[in-house]
Amino acid sequence: MNEVTYCHRHPLTETNLRCTKCDVAICPNCMVHAPVGIRCPDCARSMVIPTFDIRGQYKVRAVLVGVVFGIGGGFFWATLSSTPFLSVFAWLILAGVGYANGELISRFTNRKRGQFLQITTAGSVLLSYAVGVFLIGPSAGSNVFGWVALVIAIYIGMGRVK
Repeated sequence: MNEVTYCHRHPLTETNLRCTKCDVAICPNCMVHAPVGIRCPDCARSMVIPTFDIRGQYKVRAVLVGVVFGIGGGFFWATLSSTPFLSVFAWLILAGVGYANGELISRFTNRKRGQFLQITTAGSVLLSYAVGVFLIGPSAGSNVFGWVALVIAIYIGMGRVK
């Protein structure tokens, strides 16, 4: 004979349903449909995908790499942009700095992804631009192509950790 079971959350409701993960009795009001069957509300809570789970140590790494490479990338961009032949390609160099910045942050954070890393990458590219403009001179910061190159570099860098 079947014994009568009652819902774990609603003790007055009879049920024959059980959670596929923890085997707790649940009623139709409590059940949550999951890809692997029905689950109780506790087992069905959404968990963060490990790729997007950015813990404290990864945040610290991202900020440190972003600051260091932001300054270094600014020096790199300023050095190459002040060279007569390469000054024509200053916007392309800045886009490369954005790409390298995003890639380094991605590698140092174990290929994590997420909004925090995107913001860190954007800040680092901005820091590179600010350092480069400071070293090259204020005329580089007032150029419309410089602003467009900055937006492109930020977009490319953020795409690496998106």
